[in-house]
Amino acid sequence: MISKAGILGIAGAVIIAGAGGFYFVGANHSSSSNNSSSSAKVTKTKTSKSSDKKSKAMDIQAIKSGNFSSVVGTWKNSKGDSYTFDKKGLVSANYTSSGTTNSLAVYTKAVGSMTPPAIKDGVFKTDVGPKDGNLDGPSAATPFVFIPKGASTDSFPSESKDRIFCGQSMGDENYFYKVADSSTSTSQSNSSQTKDDSSSVDQLSLKEKQALALLGMPSGFQSDWGATSPDDLINGKAHPIVNDNQNYVPKDTTFHGIKLEQQNSKYILRLQNIPSGTENQSDVRGVFYINGDQVTYKKEGTLVEGAEQEADAETQGTASLSALYKQYKNSDKLKQMENIIQD
Repeated sequence: MISKAGILGIAGAVIIAGAGGFYFVGANHSSSSNNSSSSAKVTKTKTSKSSDKKSKAMDIQAIKSGNFSSVVGTWKNSKGDSYTFDKKGLVSANYTSSGTTNSLAVYTKAVGSMTPPAIKDGVFKTDVGPKDGNLDGPSAATPFVFIPKGASTDSFPSESKDRIFCGQSMGDENYFYKVADSSTSTSQSNSSQTKDDSSSVDQLSLKEKQALALLGMPSGFQSDWGATSPDDLINGKAHPIVNDNQNYVPKDTTFHGIKLEQQNSKYILRLQNIPSGTENQSDVRGVFYINGDQVTYKKEGTLVEGAEQEADAETQGTASLSALYKQYKNSDKLKQMENIIQD
């Protein structure tokens, strides 16, 4: 007698149903001229469980409530600046110009006189600032926006991946994209992708590398005709400094095409076909250096030359060509920038 089990006979097989599962007992007979034998084969079936986990999409409702699980990992911009989160919030910020700091927080509630964090048009707008909430000190709060993939506003056009915006002005270098995950598998995948992008960069022409360097320029970078940006270059807009009753202010004008004048190892950005009669009172200009995968951006004076000029130059930031290539390889901007560079 089998306790707590029923026995059913089906087509020459026996199924024993018990608390531990189903057991199939099938008769298997064989014979020979000298003897006969029989054997029984028992197989137990078990239900398998899938352990696959899908990566989380950015959950701005959870973030607003203080749960940052959907953005855990490192988010980096084209300059190499980065923000790293755990499930409780911002862990660290790393800036190429000043290093790593653990003293910042991304606010989920209003601090001081800042605009209260809010979800609007599918994005979560807040600020990043000192952990102690002291917004009167030298480190004031900076706008910080979580933008899920597909979200679209007047300021943030739709993209096919999650991103974070941080900054006071609009620019490609203000967007941060996920480059590392807390799981080993994702980290390995990102590492492999980085290697692929680095290998691809090695195959690029000099003009393509120069175009990437221009796309990665920091905010406030100077051409020989005033401050510029990647969008200004692509759209042919210039902002030379003019003397307006002893006030030196930028004045909008246009140009067509650019040249990158090489002096030793640095490139000087020169705008072409500026309208005749346009003046420029600026005494600084931007230059950049390409050394392997790294681009270094500097601002130097034009009133001195040679060693003194380079010694006094101020570094504005750095960028990685492989990171820039990863960001722009499928973007029209790379080809647009390449097309305006004149030989």
